[in-house]
Amino acid sequence: MSKKLLKIFLILVAAVCVIVCAVSIIFIWQYKKGLSDHEALVSQVKSSFSALKDKSQPEDSVQLPEATEEPVVDLPVDFAALEEINPDIYAWVEIPGTTINYPVLQHPTKDEYYNDHGADGKYSPYGSIFSQVSYNGRDFHEPVTVLYGHNLVYGMENMFAMLNNYADADFFDAHDTIYIYTPNSVLEYRVFAAYVHSNEHILAYRDFTDAVVFDEYFKSIRETDDVYSNFNDEYMPAAEDRVLTLSTCFNRNNRQRYIVQAVLVDEMKAVFNPTDSAEGN
Repeated sequence: MSKKLLKIFLILVAAVCVIVCAVSIIFIWQYKKGLSDHEALVSQVKSSFSALKDKSQPEDSVQLPEATEEPVVDLPVDFAALEEINPDIYAWVEIPGTTINYPVLQHPTKDEYYNDHGADGKYSPYGSIFSQVSYNGRDFHEPVTVLYGHNLVYGMENMFAMLNNYADADFFDAHDTIYIYTPNSVLEYRVFAAYVHSNEHILAYRDFTDAVVFDEYFKSIRETDDVYSNFNDEYMPAAEDRVLTLSTCFNRNNRQRYIVQAVLVDEMKAVFNPTDSAEGN
């Protein structure tokens, strides 16, 4: 190779290296900014439900009059503040003891909009936690509600990355509670299944309002037998139960999904109390 060609080659290599470094810096900056924005959002609108729930209990053993109405717990999410950020934010999902602590969004017309848009509605490769308007409403009243979130983006862990940890039996047992917060309620779910699934759309091909379809599906997943699956038979659902499904890419094959499912065990009326929220923070 002549000196001139070698020089041109080295210049091209250097240019490619500069471009790669610049792109990498942008990706890292986007990732850190996303984390920072989320932490700021949590600080602004979210406090600890467990702390608020404890505060809602009597502090001593004084006998209280029998309640005539359903008890109300404190809501740990300021949905009025979220409404100002983006009216497509309609719920919040939290799994205690994990990093999963995010707003839930749904675009009114585009199922995949929040696959690549952040909670503020702006484009983001990291997307959001979202449901699809074609298959689920915003009240979590369907037999099966599915929430989607990315696992890895540019090789970095994203919002639903920790779902893959449910492949470990100890992790599965230790993180069996999921909370969904809505503007007027706290929904408590108990995890009963974690398993690898194909990329088939769970809701598109099944009518879970049909009791036979519902029972057959959840019977079939129990027949899954591999090292990445875990089940809690105590909470296996039956027709008329309400199931929350969290879906992300499977770590070992991004053409498959890793699914974590939980059954509704409690639905509590809730009201946001700014004073309690501030104290909780």
